[in-house]
Amino acid sequence: MRHAFRTASLALGALALLFGEGRALAHALGLSSGEYRAEGRSVAVRMSFAAADVLRMAPGLDGDGDGRLSALEVSRGKGPLGFLAGEGVIVRGDGARCTGVLVDAALTEGDGVLIQTRHLCPASPGHIALEVPFLERLPPGHKHVARTVGKATIDAVLSSEARGITFDGSVAVAGSEPPSKISVQGPSGFFSMGLRHVLSGWDHVLFLLGLALLPSSRRSLIVAVTAFTVGHTAALALAALGLVAPSPRLVEPLIALSIAYVGLEAARPGASGQARSRWPVTLPFGFVHGFGFAGALIQARVPGDGLLSALVLFNLGVEVAQLAALLPFALGLAWLRRRALLGSAGTTRLGGLLMIAGLGLAIARLLSP
Repeated sequence: MRHAFRTASLALGALALLFGEGRALAHALGLSSGEYRAEGRSVAVRMSFAAADVLRMAPGLDGDGDGRLSALEVSRGKGPLGFLAGEGVIVRGDGARCTGVLVDAALTEGDGVLIQTRHLCPASPGHIALEVPFLERLPPGHKHVARTVGKATIDAVLSSEARGITFDGSVAVAGSEPPSKISVQGPSGFFSMGLRHVLSGWDHVLFLLGLALLPSSRRSLIVAVTAFTVGHTAALALAALGLVAPSPRLVEPLIALSIAYVGLEAARPGASGQARSRWPVTLPFGFVHGFGFAGALIQARVPGDGLLSALVLFNLGVEVAQLAALLPFALGLAWLRRRALLGSAGTTRLGGLLMIAGLGLAIARLLSP
């Protein structure tokens, strides 16, 4: 029994280290967005990045070395950002390279940076090929949500594995409304974002693992998990649609505290059977976690006419990732308990470890700059 408990403790500790190290604000998922609009002989580009990603691409911008970007540093640092008009974003019209220039760069709300470039082609192109090598300077798994506007409007999710897109730019003109025809490339991109968002952060999964720690019936666990799912789905929709937007500075510590809470519940002596009465708790915690999920879609700045499909696919990815992580853990716990290898004392200790991990993460997020 001690060996089983030691094994389970090490597994839980590894998960805590996985999300804890370097992840004080766990939901700064690697996302950026850009609009690439054909305007006669040129292609106008508007790209939005998290400030941290801009620093990864152009570390020379941080003049005072404090790890953050100021408006003054961005305005004075157009030289380091110039690569986004050259080798960072490559535009070809009918096979010929278009010459890029940096137009503007400025801080935006929510610790973001808006960068504008313009790429002049030798002639008005009918066929435009876009490539974004700047992804090589960003962490693996970074996704770039690209909207191209030409004869049709195309939304695509680009990555280091698929960093290019082509489109017909023969009819778009400056100042015109995007055409009504919308085609979406690579819908699995938003699904994979949902998967990665859960599996790269682990705090959402740890909350569910805390629920599974309680020795309870299958039905009571399903009720608690379903309430959590309903809550985070509703919050994800509200936040992604711009109806509610709580600050990550509030949401992230609350997510960590929710982990501490389920750990405390599991650590309580005689906690068996408590999952049935916990749906009133998992429902509001689901809302908190949902606002954490929504940060990824908000950061991606998905256009309004593509938001519904992105929302559905992203949420499906989240659900699949949660089930993939929860089911093996729940089955493993059931196996240990059937063989009397994990009793109430072991459950209490694991709950205590989870509570300590949640409290530590909450403090780290509160103190994070």
